[in-house]
Amino acid sequence: MQAAQQRSATSIKTAGAQTVNVMYSGDAATASITDSVSVTVAGNFPTQTTVTAAPNPAVAGQTITFNVTVAPSGSSPTPTGNVYFVSGTTQLGSATLNSSGAATLNNSFGTNGNQTVTANYVGDAANQPSSASVVIGILPAIDFPTSNSTSITASAGQAGSAPLTVDAVNGFSGTVQFSCSGLPQNATCSFSPSSVTVSGSAPR
Repeated sequence: MQAAQQRSATSIKTAGAQTVNVMYSGDAATASITDSVSVTVAGNFPTQTTVTAAPNPAVAGQTITFNVTVAPSGSSPTPTGNVYFVSGTTQLGSATLNSSGAATLNNSFGTNGNQTVTANYVGDAANQPSSASVVIGILPAIDFPTSNSTSITASAGQAGSAPLTVDAVNGFSGTVQFSCSGLPQNATCSFSPSSVTVSGSAPR
């Protein structure tokens, strides 16, 4: 006598190796039977991309670091592959996700105004694509005119002073903080005031 066969269809919503148990409860002529089969389910899980930019806002020409993270969902593996960065129709570059699903890209913008940068994750065998955007405020650069090039000659223990003018260009408005670097040994410096606020094209 040939054994009877019966087929059944079902769906498995969790990726990875699964064990499916099959049980026949038996009848008056046949004892119950229990069997199992191993099934490996390929996943296609949604992902969530987040992107940040620092500094934000930034000055035109200043290097901006974009940090992107692509998070898996459920029990799916950590996303792998590339993330592509665009601003409008301009391709800014790409970065490869590390073992934690994170990547970094450095970029700068030469003109002031708001820039919307989108990070597009292309997906992999187990994870779906996703994207996220960040808006960066790009401030105009400021300029220190050549008239500020002043030499100060002072003997030991003496102090000298010189005026400093800050000109705003391209409509820049904001606060400028002063500091010193590259001083001779045992020399110090200070500013009064320690910062100025410029508006538009008005020098201070």
